[in-house]
Amino acid sequence: MSWRAVVVVALSVLCFAVVVPPMFSTFPTAYTGARIDPVKVIPTVQVVDPGSPAERAGLRAGDQIGCIGTRDLMVLSAFPLTAAYEPSQIHLCVTNAVPVRWVSFSAARGPESGASYGGSAGTILRALSYLVFLIVGCLLVMMRPSLMTWLLFGYFLATVPAAVAYQAFTVWPALPYAALIAVLSPNTAVASACLLLFALVVPDEKAPSGWRSVAFWIATAVTILFVGSQFFYRTLVSGFYRTLDPVTTDFTRAATLGVIAIIIVRLFTTRASERPRFSWAAVAIVIGVITNDLRQGQNAMAQVFGTLTMIMPLTLMYAIVRRNVIDVRFVISKAVVYGTLMTCVFALIAAADWAATRFLAEMRVALALDAVIAIVLGVLVHRLTPILEGWVDSVIYRKKHEAEIYLRRLARTLPRAEREETISRALVEDPYSELELTAAALFRNSGNAFTLVSSAGLENISTNALDRDHDLVRFLITERSCISIDDLNDRSVAAFADGLATVAIPIFNGDDLAGFTLYGVHRDGTRLDPDEAAVLQALAESASQAYIRVENSRLRALLEPSVS
Repeated sequence: MSWRAVVVVALSVLCFAVVVPPMFSTFPTAYTGARIDPVKVIPTVQVVDPGSPAERAGLRAGDQIGCIGTRDLMVLSAFPLTAAYEPSQIHLCVTNAVPVRWVSFSAARGPESGASYGGSAGTILRALSYLVFLIVGCLLVMMRPSLMTWLLFGYFLATVPAAVAYQAFTVWPALPYAALIAVLSPNTAVASACLLLFALVVPDEKAPSGWRSVAFWIATAVTILFVGSQFFYRTLVSGFYRTLDPVTTDFTRAATLGVIAIIIVRLFTTRASERPRFSWAAVAIVIGVITNDLRQGQNAMAQVFGTLTMIMPLTLMYAIVRRNVIDVRFVISKAVVYGTLMTCVFALIAAADWAATRFLAEMRVALALDAVIAIVLGVLVHRLTPILEGWVDSVIYRKKHEAEIYLRRLARTLPRAEREETISRALVEDPYSELELTAAALFRNSGNAFTLVSSAGLENISTNALDRDHDLVRFLITERSCISIDDLNDRSVAAFADGLATVAIPIFNGDDLAGFTLYGVHRDGTRLDPDEAAVLQALAESASQAYIRVENSRLRALLEPSVS
């Protein structure tokens, strides 16, 4: 297991274990009788109930609170009754009294807390939405590590439903509780910042260039300064925790507006071939940043929008799986396969262990039975894995699966081709129609250059020939494998700006480059995935053999009259 897997899984498990169990539990609440205004920079008492512990201790409406720890302020500001009851003393001072008045009292035990997020159904949905976030984030980072997927994981992790943890863990000692709040409280600001940076990067896998690079580094610096200052203020200066921090709210709102502005600008400036891929990601990003903004607060609507955040990862997963925003088709397939297998294995082992313990313990055969089951399951997993992989691939990606099967069969028939026209049709027209591509073209070696000999989906093409010293030609000769056009320099990419191609695949005759094929994106805007590129490369290798056979046949036809 790589260090990436250890980091993302450990962080995910830790956050999930801290915040989710309190969502499903109830606890005695703490009643102080005082209610403070959580929005003001200096907490101010609004109401004090007659005969309450706060009233008996001397608190009055209008008192400004200071000298108070994070946990005690949370208990004091809980309204309606939500903070967990803890009989230890609450210590504070009234700063607007002359002289400053010190107050200490204990909260009374209140009624049991209610269900989180409006009931058990809402709580389950909110917990499931966070689980979906974490699973998607872990898969993306582990399988396709890049700046883009790390930013996405940061956003997913920061959507933690922390409100219940703030309330349930007031039974903790003061210092651990203050540390918990210091880590969890900037979550909405961090989520907005990560989504802002993600909007600047996607669908690239590295730091952006141009105006996006300037915006990226400015946003990064502002986020670090803001989160660092908030952590310093909360932990080292005042220890205050305000349930609705106006500074954090303002930062989140600014990030929300920034994300929407970036999305609008990028939709107009993104290349036409990339726009369909980016559009679905843009929808998911806007949903995510708006729900992240609206889930702040303590009212019922904030809880509703907290639950609605699950729309964002589902929308993004649709963009990833169906629109190929992030190239993880093989990741999703393997995740489904191994997730299904492991679920079945664990279920069978658990059932066998229960049965052995329940019925066979006296017969002393439980250990032997477990060993036999383990061996049988190992054989079954080995046999079932390729079957499940094929099933998942054919169900989730049926059209692509059928197209790949046909192109593999076509590749096996090419070495028997008799004419060059047949080979050209197999390299250009068949992939163009079967994979539903925007363009396909074949270039052949004509001596001093590589000339276009066949194309599909191209009406006005400016690139009819490439000389032997072109960057693409030299890369193909050297690497002898499929090359992404976007991996070349800007000058080379500009030659194909008319949508001619996103990948190039070489065709060799021994050590000589006999030609190459160029393929565009799918007509729905998605790129070729690794499986499709592998099929097209196999087709090119078969075409290489076919060209050699056709040339040999031509030479034999020329030599036969002279021999006779």
